[in-house]
Amino acid sequence: MISVVQTTSKQQGLNVTTLSFNLTSVLAGSTIFVALFAWHSGGTDQSISVSDGDGKYSRDCFYQNALEGVVGIFRLQNASAGTHAIVINCVSSSNYINACAIEVSTGNHVLALDNSNFARGNSTTPSSGAINVSLNANEFIITSMVIPVNQASITVEVTSPIWTQVIEDLDFSTSIAGEIDRKIVSSAGSYTANWTLASSGVWAAVIASYIEYGTVVGGGEHSSVF
Repeated sequence: MISVVQTTSKQQGLNVTTLSFNLTSVLAGSTIFVALFAWHSGGTDQSISVSDGDGKYSRDCFYQNALEGVVGIFRLQNASAGTHAIVINCVSSSNYINACAIEVSTGNHVLALDNSNFARGNSTTPSSGAINVSLNANEFIITSMVIPVNQASITVEVTSPIWTQVIEDLDFSTSIAGEIDRKIVSSAGSYTANWTLASSGVWAAVIASYIEYGTVVGGGEHSSVF
């Protein structure tokens, strides 16, 4: 059974090369996700990575472009118990980052990437693109959207099961807005994240689904960087 244990508050880095924050009281064997939306002053940044004392997180779904910005979903399997000092590292400086960490428990299983997708456009109605949840109906889905235009509001589409907003920012620093949402689904099928914005602009979005897989064996087995 998949359950969300905890989520950090919104973590923000203004004109930074790295962003560090803690996720405390993590249960042994949990999966930790770090989701972000960001913008890099002067163009694209490249290669953003996430790590903590357990090692590097897999970069499961990532998109970056000089126009829209950066969106990404990162994952650490089979986490050790205790406090995780998470570091988001960028190759160059002048990054504007919004991020959060989510701890998810699956009992004695790990969460493996099932499907991912990304999309980009120019409108008031961003969409992540569709993913197909496999025959194992119990899956965790997370999505992130960014638009480099200040917003009066961002509204995620009402669906069943509903999306849970993790973080939102309407006007961070140099006109960056975005949102991260998540849900747990219990039936196979096609899933898409759709939002409605107050103001139009170029946007980008990513989405990924995760399936229970294998057995937690304890300490030291973590997913690799893609």
